[in-house]
Amino acid sequence: MDVSVVLLVFGIVLILVEFFIIPGTSVAGMAGFVCSVIGIFHAYYFIGWVEGTLLLLLGSASGWLLFYFLSKSRIGKMLQMKASVTEKLDYTKDKIEVGDEGVTIGRLMPSGNARIKDEIYEVTAMNESISENLSIIVVKVKKNRIFVKRKQ
Repeated sequence: MDVSVVLLVFGIVLILVEFFIIPGTSVAGMAGFVCSVIGIFHAYYFIGWVEGTLLLLLGSASGWLLFYFLSKSRIGKMLQMKASVTEKLDYTKDKIEVGDEGVTIGRLMPSGNARIKDEIYEVTAMNESISENLSIIVVKVKKNRIFVKRKQ
């Protein structure tokens, strides 16, 4: 039961690292899940079904309890990533207006980058694909999107 317990504990630790320290990468979480499953499988296959079931139940309960208490504790709150995005994209602040002209930097299929008023913006072409280095004109501006068409 030695290897099974070590794999299960290591798996639980990796899952907790995924939740609290590096959320969103999925690498630690997937590795933790795989280690836990291998540990439980090892217990069932090499030791017996009673010990395997016991390890499954104890591992599940201890994992949930650790997660719950760690998320409520002072140490857990210090480990949690608190960064969040609060700023919203608003092109109306940049004074981009209908009728402004620019040049595509890459191909717009239907969206891509363009230089307007010496700044690079992500723009969306209206009803067509526009090739690179062509003149464009702004036809519509929403808070977070700029719509353009090819200048005739």
